Formats: sequence, C-alpha cells, structure tokens
Amino acid sequence: MHKTMFKVSLCLLLVSSIIYFCGEYALVARELERFQLVEESRKDLADKHPELTEELAPPPIVEEEPEKPLVLVENVNFRQIKGLRPPSDRHVNAGLLLDIESQKILWGKKVTDVISIASLTKVLTIITALDEVKSRDDIDFNTKVKISSTARSTPSSSFLRKHPHSEVPIIELMQSAMLKSANDSCQLLAEFLGDGDSRRFIAMMNTRARMLNMKHSMFFNPHGLPGKYSKPEIPDNTSTIADLSLLVFEVIEHYPEILKWTSKRSMILPPGHKRGIRVPNTNPLIQMRGVNGLKTGFTFNAGWCLITTCKKDGRYFVSIVTGCKTKAVRNSFSRELLLWGTKAIQKL
Repeated sequence: MHKTMFKVSLCLLLVSSIIYFCGEYALVARELERFQLVEESRKDLADKHPELTEELAPPPIVEEEPEKPLVLVENVNFRQIKGLRPPSDRHVNAGLLLDIESQKILWGKKVTDVISIASLTKVLTIITALDEVKSRDDIDFNTKVKISSTARSTPSSSFLRKHPHSEVPIIELMQSAMLKSANDSCQLLAEFLGDGDSRRFIAMMNTRARMLNMKHSMFFNPHGLPGKYSKPEIPDNTSTIADLSLLVFEVIEHYPEILKWTSKRSMILPPGHKRGIRVPNTNPLIQMRGVNGLKTGFTFNAGWCLITTCKKDGRYFVSIVTGCKTKAVRNSFSRELLLWGTKAIQKL
C-alpha cells in the first residue's frame, strides 16, 4: 500500500515538474520570438535602407537651403495665449494643437513621451500600403485580395465578415481602414503586400517611419490592437506626439486621397452593390466646419485618441489628443481645443 502511494506521489511530482518546465520553456520561447521579431524588423531597416543607419550614412550634400523644420519643445503645457486659456487638459495624457502655416504649437502636453497609439497606427499603415501599390507594376488599387481566415478572425473587426464577396479590392481595404478603423482590412493588406507574411509589411512600416524621421516610434502590427491578441504576445505599437505630427504632415502634403476619404461621413462598400456595407466615419468631429480628417483610436493601454485635421478661416490646424479616459472627454476636449485655437492664433 505504502509502495503504491509512494509511486503515485512520485508520478504526480514528475508530472508537475514537466508542466512547470514546459510553462517556463513556453515563456522563454515567447520572449525569444518577440525579441526576434524586433531584431528582424531592425535588420530589415539596416539591410534595405542602409542610408537610414546613422553610423553608416554620409553627411547629406545640401545645395539649397532646406525647409525650416518643425520645432517641438519638450513636454510643453501652455496655459494661456494673451489671456485666452485652452480647455482643461486634466483628463488628457498627451497631445498638441499646432498651426501648420506658422508651425507654432498653440497647446502641447508630453509631446516627446513614448505612448501607446492604438489605431492611430493605421495612418502609417495606409501610407505604406499606398507607396507599395504605386511602386509595383503587378497590382493596382482595383486588384482584388482573397479574404484570409487570419484576417477575417482579427479581433474587433466586422468589415470582411460582412463583405458580400470573398475577394476585396485594395482600395476598399484602405478606405474601410481609415473610415471604420477596420482591423481586419489592415491585417489583410499586411498579408497581401507582405507577399503572404505580414511581418514583412510591418518591417516596411518601420522603414517608412524612419524615413519620416519618426525616431521614437516602433510598430509590431498593422492595426494597433494590443499585443495580447497576438500569439506569442508582442508589445503595443508606440510613438510620440512629436513623431505623429510628422506623420500627419506627410499625409497633408503628399496623400490627398486619404483626406478625401476621411472627409466623408460614410461610404458604401462595394459602391452601388445591393448588399454593400455602410462604412461610417468614426471621427466625431467630421461634422465641424473645416474638419477633413483624420483618425480615431482606442485601447485600454492607449486610452481614447483622436487626430484631427481642420481647415478654418484660412488656417490649417492639426490636433492630436491621446490617453483620454472616455470617448466623451476625447470628443469634447478635441472640439473645444480647435475652437480655442482658431481664436488664439489671431492673438499671436
């Protein structure tokens, strides 16, 4: 009897040990794969674009005076402009309001802090995708992409599951990503333009970010979902308000098609189809006069976020608000900030 109990106890101890060490191995393997993903992305940047490696890049030859760069001061938090106080930013983690023409920051908070950016990621995703499509001869914006099971099952998504066809044109994937913030559309774009491997596309995104001088940004997925949805788990996409402002400038200067999409309140995709999906614009400020973009975002880590571009009274404003506790706070603060900015700029 005692021998039998001893054998049972020994077996249980052995099984427990195996389970423990398997768990430890899985944890180590997960961390190694996470590290490998980061290193592969960095290696791709160095291999494909050695000019982006500071140690190797020769000093640029400047034949004419370069444009005046945007100057962002660290962690500014302006309280008033000649008696005009901005709305209270107590419930806002980080952001800024700037006037593009003068490149003056009217309000800013923690502009150089590294933060999670949720679906604000999609602005870079679509820029990268537009560049890739325009550079290739074998595809165009009407090229149809077969819906994959991995894209269809992307969390917090509904566009591809409702689409009336099994193939979706690239242009519809881009439009649904920017208006409806469709995570599944971004995943499918990354898989297709990455030649079947979304990690290749993610490396392209990081390369594009470096080309824009977004030095403090890192991207691990094309949609901005938290890393916990990935297996193995990967970090969140991160950036700074200063880096995001450079991304917004790029859209305004070189990607008018994005602003054409984001200025709409909604779209029907596919256009004219009897079972077309109504794709609403998630930007609540689109009803304000002059607002033509740009992108919303939310995760528990990033809070409620919003990038707004607005042409008003002959000026062009960019507002970035992140880390709000609720959607209502994000919306009201962004609206009040823009209204305050249009008055404050006249005082400078």
